[in-house]
Amino acid sequence: MRSYADTGPLSYEVTAAARARTNAGIRLLSWLRGRGTRLDRCSQADLDTWYANASHPHGADDFLNWAIRHRHCPPLRLPSRRKPSPGKGEEAERKRLLTRLLTDDTIALDVRVAGCLMLLLAQPTSRIVTFTLDQIDMDDDEVQLRIGRHPVPLPEPVGRLVIQLTAARQNLTSAGQPDSPWLFPGQAPGRHVQSKQLGKRLARAGVRSSVNRRAALAALAADAPAPVLAEALGFHPRTTAQLVGELGIDWADYAAAKTRSASAP
Repeated sequence: MRSYADTGPLSYEVTAAARARTNAGIRLLSWLRGRGTRLDRCSQADLDTWYANASHPHGADDFLNWAIRHRHCPPLRLPSRRKPSPGKGEEAERKRLLTRLLTDDTIALDVRVAGCLMLLLAQPTSRIVTFTLDQIDMDDDEVQLRIGRHPVPLPEPVGRLVIQLTAARQNLTSAGQPDSPWLFPGQAPGRHVQSKQLGKRLARAGVRSSVNRRAALAALAADAPAPVLAEALGFHPRTTAQLVGELGIDWADYAAAKTRSASAP
C-alpha cells in the first residue's frame, strides 16, 4: 500500500483488494484455530488441506508469504497459481470490440473513448476516470496522452475521438461545472465520474475489464519489456512485471527473436 501511495492517491480497487487479502489472512488464522493449531505450528499438511478445501484460498497468499518471510510461520510451500495467458479468442475479441467502438456512433462518446483507452493502453477504469484535459496534447496534428513519464501518441481515429470528447463532455451543465478539468466529469460538482459507474457502462457495451485489459497488456508486452511499459503507461514497475510474468511472456526470448529477424538477409 505504501508503494502504491507513493505513485498517487489510492484507488477504491487498490484498497478493496488489500482489505480482501487481509480478511483472507484472518479467515486462515480462524481456520487454523478450529483445527487446534496456530500459525507458528502450521504444517504442510495443514496448508495443503486449506488450499484443497477453503473458498478462495489464494487470497491468503500475501499474508502467508509475509508470515514465512518474517518467521511467524514455518517455511512451507504454497501451491503455485498461474493465470492462463490470453488465447487467440481473447485477442480476437479485443480487436472486435475496438473496431466496434471506433465505428459505432450509437455508443456514447465517453464510453467509446474509455473503452479504446482500455483496449489499446490497458488502462483500468480507476485510472481512466482521473484523466484531465491537461494530459492531452497536440503535436504536429498528433494527439498525445500523458499518463506516464512521456506522452503516448494515440493512433487515429482514437485521437480524433478524444478531441471530440473534450468538446462534448457529459454532466458539465447538470453539475454546474463548465470549467471542469476532468475528461470524464461526474454529476457531483468538481468530481470525476465514479470508476464503478464507468465500468458498468463499459460492460453494457461489451467491454470486460478483467479479460480485455489482460489481452491489451499482452499485446503491448509483445513489443516492449515490462519496465518500458510501466514508465510509458504510468504503471507500478513491480506490478507490471508481475502481470507480464503471469501472462507467460518472456521478453528475453522475444528480443532474441527480433534480433535474429532483423539480421536475416
